[in-house]
Amino acid sequence: MIICLSPVFAEIGVDAVRSYRLAFENLLRSHAYGWHLFVPDREISEVLAQEGILGENPRRFLLSAIGGKHATLIAQARSVRRHVLAYPDGQPPLDLDGRQIPVPLRRFENMDCCAKAELLTENAGHDGELFEEFAALATDGPRAPISLKLLNGGGDTFANELIRDHGRCPPRLAIADSDRIYPGGPLGQTAAKAATALGQIDDPVIELKITHGRAIENYFPPSVVSEIMGEAATTPFKTAHVELLEEERKQSVDIKESMCLHISWKKGVRFGDLRKTPAPYKLRLELYVQKLGGNVSLAAANDPSQDSVNVVAKSCARLIQRTHQILRASPTEFANLFANVFDNEVYGSGLVEMSETVLAYGLAPARSAEPV
Repeated sequence: MIICLSPVFAEIGVDAVRSYRLAFENLLRSHAYGWHLFVPDREISEVLAQEGILGENPRRFLLSAIGGKHATLIAQARSVRRHVLAYPDGQPPLDLDGRQIPVPLRRFENMDCCAKAELLTENAGHDGELFEEFAALATDGPRAPISLKLLNGGGDTFANELIRDHGRCPPRLAIADSDRIYPGGPLGQTAAKAATALGQIDDPVIELKITHGRAIENYFPPSVVSEIMGEAATTPFKTAHVELLEEERKQSVDIKESMCLHISWKKGVRFGDLRKTPAPYKLRLELYVQKLGGNVSLAAANDPSQDSVNVVAKSCARLIQRTHQILRASPTEFANLFANVFDNEVYGSGLVEMSETVLAYGLAPARSAEPV
């Protein structure tokens, strides 16, 4: 993650700046280890380098690794969705632009807070690595170095892992599936518990993102799903999605409100989905079911005891696992599969937002061999 300094540091005097020596040196070490990009502005960099504030090794590193690349680093800070703005005691910045995360510089006197940023997902081995790769694909120009510690927080452990060691942890981004069965519907238990837990603490560098659609795989267009799972296996589901989208366009439905973003590729459609989905979304869901040959008039649709029974079968239960296998086997093939997804008007915007946020937390310099 990029860590900048509040302009106030240029106004508080050398003696006051000197009192933050431990935090400055920890952030320089973090930069050298390839964990975070420390980007003080030129005026503060000159103070740190010339006023005997830093030890000799940190000072040399500041001049060579940061001072010599300052323009590039500042441009990166201005381009990402999030960056930390560290401020002096009692002087939090008042004029923020929405991308800046205000954090007391004293926090970084604890080296644990300077450690590699963390990405918490419900399945670190699949979702976490996919989001890392999506973040790399979201960059303009050369592939950006991304350094993240992937955390696993499935089910009931997610909320606890989200707020673990709050106040003394490194920057932590969590992404949870919304599990919403229709646009604007209630969150699933995992996301709801995480949102509640986060609301009970105050830690600016812990962020929770909840997917707009039902799950990460809802950001995959049917055409990509067909390539991953096999055209023959997914043709009926692909056709149903395409026809549902066409019907929604005829009805002038906002693309962000498409039911395609809320139909489970893993589970298919269950009676509980039909029972719990209100109009007008239910009519669109029924259309999708009918395109797959399902019977939407069964009495079981109104029987809560039958909620887990499929009215149309699951389609792509192992989609994420197979996508992850492609990533592991051939990053180039993975990149080719998703090259145009970010431009897809229905599926791309949500994936772009998530991926750019992951990029902001994971953006890091190359590890340096220079002692700090």
